[in-house]
Amino acid sequence: MKLFALALLLPYVLALSPPIVKIRNSPISLPLALQINATGAQNLLEADRARARMFLETSNDHAKRSSDDTLVAHVAAPSDALSHTLTVGVGTPPTPFTFLLDTAGGLSWIGGSSKKLNSTSSVSNGFILTSGYVNSRTLSTGVVIQTFVHDSFEIDPATVVTSQGFGSAFSITNFQLPPGVDGIMGLGPVDETRGAISIGPFGSTTIPTITDNLFAQGLIPLNQIGLSFEPPSSAETVQGGEVTFGGVNTDKFTGSINFVPVNATGFSRNCWCFQQSIRYGDSTTILPVSVGQLDTKNVFTLLPPPAFAAYQSATGAVLDNTTGLLRVTADQFATMESLYFDIGGVSYELTPEAQTWPTGLNNLIGGDAESQYLIIASLGGSISFPASNTTFINGYSWISRFYTVLDTAHNQVGFALSS
Repeated sequence: MKLFALALLLPYVLALSPPIVKIRNSPISLPLALQINATGAQNLLEADRARARMFLETSNDHAKRSSDDTLVAHVAAPSDALSHTLTVGVGTPPTPFTFLLDTAGGLSWIGGSSKKLNSTSSVSNGFILTSGYVNSRTLSTGVVIQTFVHDSFEIDPATVVTSQGFGSAFSITNFQLPPGVDGIMGLGPVDETRGAISIGPFGSTTIPTITDNLFAQGLIPLNQIGLSFEPPSSAETVQGGEVTFGGVNTDKFTGSINFVPVNATGFSRNCWCFQQSIRYGDSTTILPVSVGQLDTKNVFTLLPPPAFAAYQSATGAVLDNTTGLLRVTADQFATMESLYFDIGGVSYELTPEAQTWPTGLNNLIGGDAESQYLIIASLGGSISFPASNTTFINGYSWISRFYTVLDTAHNQVGFALSS
């Protein structure tokens, strides 16, 4: 996430981790919890749109400086209705902190709850990081002010990352993480952290992510993340999937993983962005080849208005005024066709069932208990698309159907059919 910083620069702040002493032979797979908060965003779709708007309309190049030379940037807060979380130990002795995973942000921070970091190994570098957010409930701006520190992260008892840089929040205004969540762990590209330190010689320096440091310290064999998400149910907290640091879990997908390069120019360098086109059935074009991004913290799959209109026409669905989502009757659902996402010459199929929101969670979207809603939604007409043509977001509703690999080493993303 783009941040603005006020600090005295210390030359060792971004010092590299200790020398590699051991290469781990296998990736590390950890379970994720999916927390479902029935009192989440008042309008889940509008929260998604607010988050998307910040990512699609803002880049590091567009950040503006205020009169006090502070780099100002706002990013959208993740929705608190659906949260994938991972618990790791921070500091010495390790204190368990529950992190919300965010593929659109690169920096990690704690302090979103009453839990405090009491560590003998924590080193503060004198930096103050101030992050601007869009509150997912009120859609207004919130602020999180953090000190920038280095400390150990215990991923599991045998895997401890030393000198991990992260923010420790000490002031939070108009922003709240989901209940039981202590912070955010950024899994976005390291370039997304560029500009976090905006003053002095380190202004263009990136801050290593947790995956970067796991690899640099020889704790994982590859600088790569595998993600397996399970579609939600109506339970309050369920097993939500798995994250694999350093490779993939072959039990979680079928067939082969097909990789495509990440678009690395302009805005696209700051996200897991790639090209895709979308068609409905055999031949109805919904979206021509366009650049967009993956975002686990967007619930829906969002398309630009023209593509959304084409999808609505193809399905015959009607726009539900309460939820803002498309709604289909039982007869319409019976005649729906598959939606194909063509990425790198491979077609990824969303069956009619996979295009629908689970009725057991209709309360989260403010919908009627018996109605059938679709997970393909519009980005909204108020978004001005950048010159990079970054026009879609494949959110959790899409990612939960396909095993996803975020490959930092080769600057690419990969997909396979989830098993």
